[in-house]
Amino acid sequence: MTTRASRSQRAWNPLAVGLLTSLILTIGIVGLRQLGALQSLELWTYDRFIQWRPDQGADPRLLVVTITEEDLQRQKQYPLTDQVINELLGKLEAQNPKVIGLDIYRDLPVEPGHGALMARLRTSNKIVVVTKIPGVNDPGVPPPSGMPEDTVGFSDIVVDPGGITRRTLLYLVADGKDSYSFPLVVTLQYLADQGIFLERNPINPDYLQLKDSVLAPLDANAGGYQSADVRGYQMLINYRSLSQVARQVTLTEVLENKVDPALIKDRIVLIGGTAESIKDLFYTPYSSSQQQLQKMPGVLIQAQIVSQFLGAVLDNRPPLWYWNDRLELLWIALWAIVGGLIAWRAPSLPILGMTTLGAMTVLVSSCFLLFLTQGWIPVVPPLLALVVTVSLARLVIYQVPQPMEPQPLTMAATRATESRTLSLRTLARTAQTSIPNARYIGQGNRYRLAQKLGSGGMGEVYLALDTVVGKQVALKILKAPAFLKDPALQKRFEREVAVAAGLASDHIIQVSDYGSTMEGFPFYVMEYLRGQTLEQLLKKEERLPLAQAVAIINQVCAGLRLAHAGVIPLTGETTERIKVVHHDLKPGNIFLIPTALGELVKILDFGIVNVLAPDNAAFTPGDVLVTSRYAAPEQWQGKAGLDQRADIYSLGIIFYEMLGGTNPFGLEATATNLTEWRNAHLLTPPRPIRTQPGGSLIPVALEQVILKCLAKDPVDRFASVDDLTQAIQIALRTV
Repeated sequence: MTTRASRSQRAWNPLAVGLLTSLILTIGIVGLRQLGALQSLELWTYDRFIQWRPDQGADPRLLVVTITEEDLQRQKQYPLTDQVINELLGKLEAQNPKVIGLDIYRDLPVEPGHGALMARLRTSNKIVVVTKIPGVNDPGVPPPSGMPEDTVGFSDIVVDPGGITRRTLLYLVADGKDSYSFPLVVTLQYLADQGIFLERNPINPDYLQLKDSVLAPLDANAGGYQSADVRGYQMLINYRSLSQVARQVTLTEVLENKVDPALIKDRIVLIGGTAESIKDLFYTPYSSSQQQLQKMPGVLIQAQIVSQFLGAVLDNRPPLWYWNDRLELLWIALWAIVGGLIAWRAPSLPILGMTTLGAMTVLVSSCFLLFLTQGWIPVVPPLLALVVTVSLARLVIYQVPQPMEPQPLTMAATRATESRTLSLRTLARTAQTSIPNARYIGQGNRYRLAQKLGSGGMGEVYLALDTVVGKQVALKILKAPAFLKDPALQKRFEREVAVAAGLASDHIIQVSDYGSTMEGFPFYVMEYLRGQTLEQLLKKEERLPLAQAVAIINQVCAGLRLAHAGVIPLTGETTERIKVVHHDLKPGNIFLIPTALGELVKILDFGIVNVLAPDNAAFTPGDVLVTSRYAAPEQWQGKAGLDQRADIYSLGIIFYEMLGGTNPFGLEATATNLTEWRNAHLLTPPRPIRTQPGGSLIPVALEQVILKCLAKDPVDRFASVDDLTQAIQIALRTV
């Protein structure tokens, strides 16, 4: 029988005290953080990290024309007259800049010279002007009348509580129409000549992107923010420099022809006021480090944002990123646990203090090093969790009774202890093998889905673990609703996947298994490849060297050779060879794997596409399974009996794009009008590839090989991939 006295003497485990304290404090600190109690400290830390980062120096693509107090004294008035602004723009345009951004409101005439200025603004294709979006108790400022919409951007600057500018607004809907920011419009004008345009991210259409750089919108709880007002489309400003974001010249220097023309030619030129009397000044994360000149002129903030966009696209300087709420919670909990462990293990107060100080140094250093790679993760909450956990856990540990010395056990007590130990071991094994929220599919739950790798018209691809053999695989689920309605379609899928599994080639992805999900959608299992698709490579490189393009084509032909010759399905239903045509060859279905001997090429989705796109089906406006850019004319016409020459046509377009950097018909790559593509494939002759930029280096004989692949009539194409590879070899002998 347990007495009251023995209960009061029960020992507390110091490790348990430390971990329990860690858990309680994590919950408390996260709660305080969500209430916004730590936001000011977190933003203060963010500002310090901005100040500590190495200065990137002036962006060589930018020039800022400043309007200083001395300029205003010379002109003897502000606003400047339209005549002065027109003269300034004329002198700049004469030196052939890429873009001129006028960060000065010009909604009302300031005579003399208004008519001449308006004529220049409306006819120039290089000048971007500003407007101000109306708000509560703010009528806003309209742009000059008659300006094209794509040359107008709003100059509104987002200011945090406390008056510091850390965010920028890219895009919003005002008065029922889309409006873009001044720095974004300037950037788009500059990048247009390079064929880079603002577009929706294909994976998440809510995100905007420039080329391969995704401009993710700011979350209300991003980094140290809590419930921030992120209406519109906002991003963090990735400041480049405190004082020299770009080379600066004054209004007077330009008007008096004292500026080197090389500073203007092919650059972005921004014009704006820096004089204090203009009152276009803002506090920034740099402000607290300055005794004087704590505010930054608006035109220089706009220059910071323009440089940020250009750096993301052209310099591989990614935007600032941050963790989601779950990762931040785990990060805070980790450092609370570290605090509990320090409190438990430190033998003395001096060692406790030194260990805690060392952990704080590691924490802050880790956060700053990540910040140097554009990552903003919490500093204050885990720091607070660490220090408070160390202090409180240490206090509790030394105030609770310590463990009693072990006493001899009776036989019954020994058996009870052994039984309890066995139960704990069993529970530990169960905890190690069970994974919360994991999704298992396949017979006997063989495959555990770990991560979605991508999605497209045919379904979703996952990284999965084959729990039977213990290796990673790629698993594709076909999400077409037709599978749920047509049992015959399921049978066709099984037949096609059995054929695909029989394609044993180093240049075709290996299919190992198939089945259906609980919802009835079919899936198939493939080897997991590490590398990139040809589509991803072409987005980076635009066009490839001749040797690399030929090597890719030759390996694709090696894979097609096996398929076109025929394969015996592994099901054993027939012993006859079935000839297989891919039907959907495109750069996205060609995978490149780096090896010590060069790139290994594998063809993806072989034959599976035939399930929902049989070879006698013509395209319809809703067809998303076969890619219209690469389909042969006979596919567009819905002709029966497609053969290997349809694949050779698609391969010809891929070969053309690798060497020419565009498609053979001069269509925009993003065109979605099926009628355009149909007419191009059926009626439009392909442009000779040597007429494309850089195409003069391509051998004439090789150009003829590619054009033969693109013949409208299959009879005029190569009869087999063997004929194609032989023709390529002969053509290259002329080099």
